Amino acid sequence: MKKILILIVVIALFLHFNPQPEVNKFIEQQKTSFLDTMAEFSGTKVRMKSSTILTNMEDQLTSFSSEELHKLKEITLTRASVRGYFNSSCQPGQSDPTFHSINHRKVCQQISNFLSSTR
Repeated sequence: MKKILILIVVIALFLHFNPQPEVNKFIEQQKTSFLDTMAEFSGTKVRMKSSTILTNMEDQLTSFSSEELHKLKEITLTRASVRGYFNSSCQPGQSDPTFHSINHRKVCQQISNFLSSTR
């Protein structure tokens, strides 16, 4: 056990002083995955349903087309689908051809608010 702890400390020090972009990306992915898994099992705080995105955007939905509304309903089915859409389409420089650019920004803003409140 002592040797494992020493190995972990040595690896952490090495990565701290010699950052490796691929390793850092992998570590961030694993960390996010681990935190998501733990959040699913530890229900110590009240978590919002993904459908709250639709209710929060209720007054803004008049500018959405029927196709955009259908896509938004698909996105908000589960927390995992919301997070997946955010990671794939709401990063800087990314877009979704289904949504008009203004509506896409509205959706991404609401998803960003949702994800920040569930952590």
